[in-house]
Amino acid sequence: MGDMQLTDFEPEKIQARETEKAEDQKIMDLLGRFTAQMLMAALRNDGHPKPEWGDGETWRFYYLDECRRRGLRILDQLGWPTDDGSEYVNIYTGSVQTLWEVATTRGYFADRHTIADQVWSVIEHWEPYNKDKRNIYLIKYLKEKIEGLREIKARGKLDAYNKNEVKRIPEYEKMIEEERLKAVM
Repeated sequence: MGDMQLTDFEPEKIQARETEKAEDQKIMDLLGRFTAQMLMAALRNDGHPKPEWGDGETWRFYYLDECRRRGLRILDQLGWPTDDGSEYVNIYTGSVQTLWEVATTRGYFADRHTIADQVWSVIEHWEPYNKDKRNIYLIKYLKEKIEGLREIKARGKLDAYNKNEVKRIPEYEKMIEEERLKAVM
């Protein structure tokens, strides 16, 4: 408890803290009964799971706490690899990183993070990667990128950055074709 003041020990304030603590425990007890798939689905839906009850707008932080509490067990429960070197694919960009890189390259305090601490981010934004199968996320990302670059090209008057990016369209198309040649997931 940070900077407390004498008024923080008034019976009403003590009761309010106790009520809040009991409510938090009730929420965590509920989430503790959720399957790993339920936690992942709620976080992937829009990142801010709606409360089951109460006035709040999101239970995101409760979900993150439950994921941290379970740690690597949540990946085991999903049937996902937990080895530091396991490769994972980002479901938005198709980029591939090891599980260790995913957990330790996030934000200002990355040096303090462990995989168990960042498991919520893994289940929200990543999936196990198989290099022998199509990276459908990379294909989707590159198609959208090419479409955007073609729109920019059609407008004309490109700056140096956009000129350089537009020149990469054939490279992106080749990457898509290489992925398409892999086995279907």
